[in-house]
Amino acid sequence: MPHDHGHCGGASHGGHEHNAKQYGSITLISAAIFVAEVVGGWLSHNLALIADALHVFSDGANGLISWHVEKTLHKHKVANGGLAAEEERRLRTKWLRVSGWLLLGSLCFITLEAVRHLANPDATEAWSIAVAILGGLGNLWQYHLIPKERNATTEAQRRHTRTDASINVIVIVGSVIVELTGWNVVIPVLSLVIVALTVTPAYRMTRGQSCH
Repeated sequence: MPHDHGHCGGASHGGHEHNAKQYGSITLISAAIFVAEVVGGWLSHNLALIADALHVFSDGANGLISWHVEKTLHKHKVANGGLAAEEERRLRTKWLRVSGWLLLGSLCFITLEAVRHLANPDATEAWSIAVAILGGLGNLWQYHLIPKERNATTEAQRRHTRTDASINVIVIVGSVIVELTGWNVVIPVLSLVIVALTVTPAYRMTRGQSCH
């Protein structure tokens, strides 16, 4: 399948239907990770795991947005030979900004919860580590499914997935430290670290900036 390898190039029109299927699968994986981490984080009192779950929620939203973009592009291709390049770029940028605002909203919630738990952190359960590992494996699967071409949509999806994987590592390491030392304050501190790692990319997305 031919691709445009420009700075923010799009898929060939013949690839939009395939890309939509890929993004649909990515969204379903995000939904599964989200449910597992919210339930696991709540039952294990692991705020960092819930922080990751909320980021995964925005990742799933981004996948759903990407699915919508590719479906729209395929529909226009069938109806009238495809969208003009400028219209395609406008559509991608519009939904990129929506995804960025969803992510920023999630980060605000986690910041408030982390600050609240700093003074009186909860003890966490060791099995939350296994949930984080499963989330990381899901991220690797998602990254493999992202279409290869470079455009605002695929770059946003890659950024989301890379950040999710990094956060999973942070959650795993932090949870291990808590189990070994009993320093429960590590979890809300790590939650704030997660926010710090994510806020700049989220802001760039709200500005419609994704490609490097």
